[in-house]
Amino acid sequence: MQDTNLSIPQKLIDIAENIDYTRAFVCTPETFITIYKMEKRRDEREEYPRCMIHIHFAGDISRGKMRELEENFLEVAAQTLRAGDLLCRWQYSHIIMLLPNINTENTEKVLQRIKNNFLSNYELPKEISLETNACNIRAFNQI
Repeated sequence: MQDTNLSIPQKLIDIAENIDYTRAFVCTPETFITIYKMEKRRDEREEYPRCMIHIHFAGDISRGKMRELEENFLEVAAQTLRAGDLLCRWQYSHIIMLLPNINTENTEKVLQRIKNNFLSNYELPKEISLETNACNIRAFNQI
């Protein structure tokens, strides 16, 4: 009989070796919810800040162009943010972010850096405006 206890640590080592530590983690809404719940629980025990950011691409363009816009924005944001940050295409024209170890006062700088990097590579369609809202995870109760 094989000892399965020995395979668990090696599997974790293999997973850790394949993590991309150079960019933020982009995930599905389901994964985001799981991580969000864990961060909310941690927030009850720990005092370091966690910030939620909601981005909405407001305006009317085709679904295909919106999808391309979202994909490009997510790629730029993932490259701009830290490895411990979390990004998710929440629903059509909406992206949410979870940024550990950042307070809401610094989110404007973060958002401006993402916007600048995005606009240096892509053009925002004139029909679209970028609406943002940021708050501490304790104040975010929409999930």
